[in-house]
Amino acid sequence: MGNYLHHKGIAAKNQMEVEKVARTITIPFSPDKFDQWRLSKVGGQISFNKAGRPVFQFENAQQYHKYLELNAQRQNFMKGEVR
Repeated sequence: MGNYLHHKGIAAKNQMEVEKVARTITIPFSPDKFDQWRLSKVGGQISFNKAGRPVFQFENAQQYHKYLELNAQRQNFMKGEVR
């Protein structure tokens, strides 16, 4: 019986991890070329919400945080120094 409870606990933990990973992050769409560049650099995508409006979508928080960090390169991008 102890093993059954142990295995059940592992399955529950794994399920929680799957649910945690499966959550996506969406933010409003931006027509700005720099914002779209950042989105592509981190592996995000343009998707559509239930109302049919475009949004930026990230698979996880790590992608979203990288997207935010790239904002520091905005000036260089505008100068054509970043590709």
